[in-house]
Amino acid sequence: MRVDVGGIQIELLGARAARRDGTLLVADLHLGKSESMRAAGAPMCDGDAAEQLDRIDRLVALTGVECVVVLGDLLHAAAGLTERLIESVANWRRSHRWDMRVVRGNHDCVLDGVAEAWSLRVLQPGTVEDGLELVHDPFEASRTRPWVAGHVHPAVRIGGAANSIKLPCFHLVGGLGLILPAFSLFTGGSCVRAHAADRLFATTGQRVLEVAGAGTRTPRP
Repeated sequence: MRVDVGGIQIELLGARAARRDGTLLVADLHLGKSESMRAAGAPMCDGDAAEQLDRIDRLVALTGVECVVVLGDLLHAAAGLTERLIESVANWRRSHRWDMRVVRGNHDCVLDGVAEAWSLRVLQPGTVEDGLELVHDPFEASRTRPWVAGHVHPAVRIGGAANSIKLPCFHLVGGLGLILPAFSLFTGGSCVRAHAADRLFATTGQRVLEVAGAGTRTPRP
């Protein structure tokens, strides 16, 4: 599904990502989250990082993009940045020729330590590329030009109180900004109560569905 963000056409993808021409946009991967939780003593399974990297591979192959931009929180915490994770992502990056850029997010405190090994270009929030402002936190956007962000993990609840489901969603803010859902499946979401000028697009993982009306629960056909 395509939306107009301040005059820029962006395609919303069911796999919690968006495409603008030759660039794939994702947000909030939180790589190392399971490792961080295990370091804190929680009995967590492994594999969430590998699943996300595989999903990016499939999206790049499907869309034919030449660049992937992460809108912040590529990493989760320093405690989760294990040698095994560093090496596995480095090997993954060495197997690809496309560019990868990361807008610095609030969780990316040790991003500079892996930027070279992972062949990343680190961008500061507010960087503008081809007229589109790239930020992590929506409140960092200048609101004077089209912008995209992550950070808040938007979601929407569809259905009645006794029979409802919460889905991640894209939040089109007043036609000028777009907030992406968290790309990580291992990350919760906060339900959005949109303003009248906003639009919400829920994703099932395969499809994108516009949700009718600000704050309503009924999907449009």
